[in-house]
Amino acid sequence: ETWRLESDRMDNAEAFHLNRIKAAPDGTVFIAGESGFVYRTRDGGETWDSLEPGYEGSYHGLVVVAFDDGTYELVVYGLQGNVYRSLDQGDTWNAVDAGTGATLLAGTVLADSSVVLAGSGGVIVKRQAGADAFEAADNPDRRIISGLVQCGQGNLILVGLGGIRKTAADGQPLESASCNP
Repeated sequence: ETWRLESDRMDNAEAFHLNRIKAAPDGTVFIAGESGFVYRTRDGGETWDSLEPGYEGSYHGLVVVAFDDGTYELVVYGLQGNVYRSLDQGDTWNAVDAGTGATLLAGTVLADSSVVLAGSGGVIVKRQAGADAFEAADNPDRRIISGLVQCGQGNLILVGLGGIRKTAADGQPLESASCNP
């Protein structure tokens, strides 16, 4: 019923776009944004830290990969295939080989802890759990992908230019309409 602007709590005087928000298992919340910024709050949004993973272009999204020991990996992605990861809640970052130079717009973590990213030109890249780099899938459909979620055993539902479609994580179209495990 009522809304209150909270932007003044962030160091974002230029009003850069904020593109994706995700909560980590420990309650820390991260926002991926324009101009190379990622924002972090550990107190429910009362205060925000500005993090700079290492690329000055836009980050379109982020995913959180939870580990069995309670820790997690944060992966941010964006323009020109730039991907960075942090294993310490965003304090330090390392570049990751995305396997593409295409802009990455969407991402998800599969049940097996592998990470799938997708974006411009229909690009789909996947990093197996524990791997250091992504590998490009052979997606025959070149339409832009702006969102994706897991569907069944490693399959994906993609949304973007051309509507909704289902695919295997390797980019190949699914024959079946079912997303059951």
